[in-house]
Amino acid sequence: HIVFQKNTMPQQWYCAELWRTTPEVLDMPTEQRIRYVQEHMTFSSKGPFPAGAFDKKAAITTGESALVLLFFFVIIGCPILLLFIWLGALIFGSWRSLAVLAFLTAALAFHPLPDSLPLTRSRFTIMLYRYFSYRFMWVDDAKDQVSACKGWIGAGAPHGVLPIANFLSMPAINAFTESRFLGGGASVTMKTPFLRYLTVFGGAIDVSAQSLSKATSDGICVGIVPDGIAGIFQQRGSRDKERVALKNRMGLARLSLRKGIPIVPAYSLGNTACFTAWYDSGGIMQAVSRRLRASIFVFWGRFGLPLPHRANITMLIGPPILPKEVTENPSQETVAEMHKAILHGVSAAFDLHKDACGWGDRTIEFV
Repeated sequence: HIVFQKNTMPQQWYCAELWRTTPEVLDMPTEQRIRYVQEHMTFSSKGPFPAGAFDKKAAITTGESALVLLFFFVIIGCPILLLFIWLGALIFGSWRSLAVLAFLTAALAFHPLPDSLPLTRSRFTIMLYRYFSYRFMWVDDAKDQVSACKGWIGAGAPHGVLPIANFLSMPAINAFTESRFLGGGASVTMKTPFLRYLTVFGGAIDVSAQSLSKATSDGICVGIVPDGIAGIFQQRGSRDKERVALKNRMGLARLSLRKGIPIVPAYSLGNTACFTAWYDSGGIMQAVSRRLRASIFVFWGRFGLPLPHRANITMLIGPPILPKEVTENPSQETVAEMHKAILHGVSAAFDLHKDACGWGDRTIEFV
């Protein structure tokens, strides 16, 4: 009783190059802005785009790159610096210095954030799109099917060190579609000093079943990274494989069946290319991370610092998967069937577009 995606060969391929956005486009009224993107920033092909058609990087100035790197240094580097300051204070500091540091940390973790919607159309988002050559890709009427759904959950794997494709979708979907879209993240992430500033570009909620159900019932769309922290620990493997920790994670399928929430399968192409991660082969770091609900591992990027490489980022979107029947207690067979449909949607999105993005030598593997 589940609406699966069609297995027929698509007829039309689309790519919206959001890095082509200009300040004038962001200043347009919503309907005019959406129409402009469709008419001037979206390319189509009757058949797959040629291999490597979208593997080139967008033009960006040195100043714009510097601002993007500064942003990520604040977002990612400052929490690391704060951790070392805490270690130093615990070893060498006085009770007074610890009290001051605790107050400052609490202030950084809980101070009010600005209204997130205006920042989805800020000039800085253009720099972000250019740095990562950000694109959306889909086939046939998948985008229209998604637009027709209200209150869907977007499942965009893999996580990588930082799910940058998913972060960029927050301002992009709010600015270039009629949907109200929120990011979904771990509650600890949204209270982590500096890292929480990612949420100001569109807003975010925690990924508990209760929060997701409430938001989608109100017609709000939410994007999640379905492999979560486990996805971070799948990057050490063959360079010709994209490993996604979703094989046995059926919570999203169960929630969809219980609440009737449409699931939009997606693939965040490029997330795994932004950073290099190191973690122990024995799984100790992963086990500790799971228990703490916070990731514990070592990573680096550009210049050997916690700054992302200038990798191309593309959000590959599949048609929504709709549960026809809603039941509070779905059978395990029904859950497994829905989960299989989600995995198929994610892998299909990857396979349909990987060649055009220059990733044709890679395969996806669910673990």
